Amino acid sequence: MGKLKNRIKKGRVKPRRAAGTLREDAARRADLHLVMDVIEESYLASTRFSTQDLSEKILKAAKDFTGSGYGFAAYLDRQTGWMIAPTLSGDAWKGRRPPSGQPVIFKEFGGLWGWTLINKKPLLTNAAASDPRSGGTPPGHIKIEKFLAVPAIFNRSLAGIIALANPKRNYNADDLAAVKKLARVYALILQRKLAEDRLKESESRYSAIIDASRDIIYTYNPDGRITYVSRQVRVYGYTQEEIIGRHILEFAHPDDRYFLSQALAKGIKTGVTTPVIHCRIKKKDGSYFHAEQKSGIIKQDGRIFMFSAIIRDVSERDELRARLVKNEETLRQIFDTATDAIFIKDMRGRYTRVNKACATVLGLPLQKMLGKTDFNIFPKEIAKAIKASDQQVIRTGNTVYTDIAFPGVHRCLHAAKTPLKDGNGAVIGILGIARDITELKRLQAELIKAKAVEAVTSVARPAAHDFNNILAAINGYAVLVMETLRSDNPVKPEIAQILKAVKRASAITSQLQSYGSKTTKERT
Repeated sequence: MGKLKNRIKKGRVKPRRAAGTLREDAARRADLHLVMDVIEESYLASTRFSTQDLSEKILKAAKDFTGSGYGFAAYLDRQTGWMIAPTLSGDAWKGRRPPSGQPVIFKEFGGLWGWTLINKKPLLTNAAASDPRSGGTPPGHIKIEKFLAVPAIFNRSLAGIIALANPKRNYNADDLAAVKKLARVYALILQRKLAEDRLKESESRYSAIIDASRDIIYTYNPDGRITYVSRQVRVYGYTQEEIIGRHILEFAHPDDRYFLSQALAKGIKTGVTTPVIHCRIKKKDGSYFHAEQKSGIIKQDGRIFMFSAIIRDVSERDELRARLVKNEETLRQIFDTATDAIFIKDMRGRYTRVNKACATVLGLPLQKMLGKTDFNIFPKEIAKAIKASDQQVIRTGNTVYTDIAFPGVHRCLHAAKTPLKDGNGAVIGILGIARDITELKRLQAELIKAKAVEAVTSVARPAAHDFNNILAAINGYAVLVMETLRSDNPVKPEIAQILKAVKRASAITSQLQSYGSKTTKERT
């Protein structure tokens, strides 16, 4: 029997084709069972074969048993749903043959074989041309007179089809039963083959993903021994062989080993892993890097079989975070201790952050300013002016400088406002710095007054001196005239008025001279 199977494998023995006596029919069925045993042994024991080779063996057995002149064995592609026929008989075509060595792909199902696939039912007809289910033959194809097709179904899932045509005799129930058996074997082997192929494809895909990941991915047994590690360990000086088989705690920082062992024990006891573990992992050179580990549990038959874990190097992130915290603390100290008022507004003009100096300058509690707009804090006219400058900042994207005067309280602020932008450059708010310039304004006013006094003084003293000299001449001549006149002269009273006017003018010039002397002393 073993020698006969080997001869069948090599194609040297063919099942008997024509139906005859009961003994011959029994012999044909025995040959079919033998061929099926050989196919099952050959293809179920290994997946290292092609679907084309399998399809050819199945088709050959079906054609030999039924005496069919033509046929094909095809399978369905799981992803596309298309039928792929690697065994379509080339001699079934007149004038045009399918490309040699390439499977024929059917994206749409038609005719008798299409009916079989769509309905998942076998079909036998010895009058194919007149069968209402027939869609005719395509151009260049031989005429189909007799047709037998059986869908290859496994676990109610359609895997393929065996289709036969044009035997020298009519198809019968024995032919249908035999092809059904072959179809079941075909479906069984196809499903296993395609499942194995999908598994290998999935493994290759996951392997590619793991290899492309920057993180270290590894698995370990409940006893803590590492069973697999991805190639990313090379970044830290190790080879994969150096890691596998060693205990996970060997690579942990001494200060982290206790809580890591506790996390492992908890996972084994509860079946739940700690979501994220922060620890330090040893490099081959003895230094450590900061890591973030996420673990999962792989179970088998309800029991913990293995742990999986992903280690991410967060040294750079932690360093950046520490630097950011330090920078934020520095900025916070500057913000809080600055003597100038610092504030931040959102796009709706609401104060989202203010420092202590801002609250002091405006005379409001710090918390009461948050969420408020200028219309809640200042008089309406002042709020309108502030809003106009805010809109200018947002509209132009430039820094705007403005002075804000508070009538009645005699206070004045000088504010510089600049746009706050996000990472994409869009304006999201306003940053402002304001300084109380009330005292500066007072000093400016005093300086202006002092300059005016200086200007007046520089003119008044020389003018008073010159004017005094003129008055002295007028007074002298008026006295001479007065002395030469007789007492009854009518002009004498007018001269007396001139002398009085000179005295009044002399008093004014004396006041100017006194003012000039006073301001001069004040400056010195």
